[in-house]
Amino acid sequence: MNLDETVARLVENGAAFTNGPAGYPFVVGLMRRIGPKRWFWWEAGAETEFGAHEFSGDHKILYDGLAITWTDGDRLSYLTTIPLGYEEPDDIAYARKVWLDWKKEYESDERLRRFIERIFLERIRSSKD
Repeated sequence: MNLDETVARLVENGAAFTNGPAGYPFVVGLMRRIGPKRWFWWEAGAETEFGAHEFSGDHKILYDGLAITWTDGDRLSYLTTIPLGYEEPDDIAYARKVWLDWKKEYESDERLRRFIERIFLERIRSSKD
């Protein structure tokens, strides 16, 4: 199973990202590769530069593509579906709503798309320095 395709499929259908074993999952608006082991992701619902995040590590695709882990030393990051990323039904429902609202806003707001794209390109440039 291809990593890029698995990431795209998870994000397109609503994904939760947890950075660290005790971390809280965040709803992913988009996720793109910056380098061979480096990724950029945008928190769904975010409209400022604080919505931009990066992580790196070696990956492993699990559960027939329902989850991906990345390890970087002692740090573990985890991407999965919203229902698998949250435990409580209310949290799942809320995360799904955040994702659906985000998707609608991202598709309709060209300013937001350009803003995120600019930050993404800046991160790519900074990774080459």
